[in-house]
Amino acid sequence: LLKKNGINAFIFNLCLADFMTGASAFLVKFPEFLTLMGFSTNARSLAILSWTSVALVTISWFASLSSACWIGVDRLIAIMKPSQYSSLVTHKRALAVVVATWLTIIGIIVIPIPVETAKLSGPLPIVQNPSMMYDPRFIKYVTSPMIAILLSGNLVLYGIIVTMFIK
Repeated sequence: LLKKNGINAFIFNLCLADFMTGASAFLVKFPEFLTLMGFSTNARSLAILSWTSVALVTISWFASLSSACWIGVDRLIAIMKPSQYSSLVTHKRALAVVVATWLTIIGIIVIPIPVETAKLSGPLPIVQNPSMMYDPRFIKYVTSPMIAILLSGNLVLYGIIVTMFIK
């Protein structure tokens, strides 16, 4: 089923990204849960877990937004060029897009983390959201524009698709 056509790769990717977002969000609260339950845990280990889980939430959330966008592109091609769709959207191309998307997002989200941790004075703190991990300029000039571009891209794509479908 996954290898049948491109759309299946995009839909599977969306499911995977959404599952990872949910699982990672659970891990974000896990250090707090362990502390509340009275477990004796190493503070540095909890901090590392929190940074890792927040990074995973961020990566998978952007992957989910990107997947929705790629599904929109796929559907737009299917509607606008139905006779060329199968030659334009092959399984290999879809897989290449999925892999490139994940690698790009991982690079954008993970590379700044060592820079941010190097700036810290004192022990690694427990974080619960991306704004606690990154410099405010990174959020303002990188992640916020990414969110705006992906959300508006989805809005435009699906608006066109719905309009074309109605016609």
